[in-house]
Amino acid sequence: EILKVEYGHEIKAKALATICRTRTLFANEVLKNIEQHFGNDVYKAIIHDTVRLKEAAGFGLPIHKYNKKCRGAEDYMELARETVVEEKKLDIVEIPIQLGPQQTKEGVLFRYYDPTAQNVQLAGDFSDWKPVENIMIQQKEKRTWKGTVPLKPGKYQYKFIVDGKWMIDPNNPEMVTSDKGISNSLLKVSKR
Repeated sequence: EILKVEYGHEIKAKALATICRTRTLFANEVLKNIEQHFGNDVYKAIIHDTVRLKEAAGFGLPIHKYNKKCRGAEDYMELARETVVEEKKLDIVEIPIQLGPQQTKEGVLFRYYDPTAQNVQLAGDFSDWKPVENIMIQQKEKRTWKGTVPLKPGKYQYKFIVDGKWMIDPNNPEMVTSDKGISNSLLKVSKR
């Protein structure tokens, strides 16, 4: 959640059952609990508790180098297959080359990429930290929001407000900490 709020980066997590002895009633109850808690976010592959996995770890070897025909190796191969199939299903999106602020003749062009955002606003010290009205327009074909603000030369702090959450610009490495200890994106506008 911190990465999403601070940097606009959302991590998708899935549960994986490891060191599992599926022959026991307890293990089967735990697997049911995992499924109930995580729903569809559970890998079907289960890494079973095997002596060969422990031996491979003891020798500092990957299981496929130690014994590629054992159950543990087969379990990890199944996990790898599942992961590859899942990655192939991901929607590949072309991201514009230039994200982050860009100085233009009209002012500073701000861009923000988020395929799931419903509303993106911009605020900064140039607007007394109030969202600039009707500035960010969604470019649906690229899932990017953009807007231009006329700014005079100088240094400015800003943030995006994505669906009500204040976020730094993940595509601008320039940052500053305010007097109140809050991280903000930093923009330097030069003379044209």
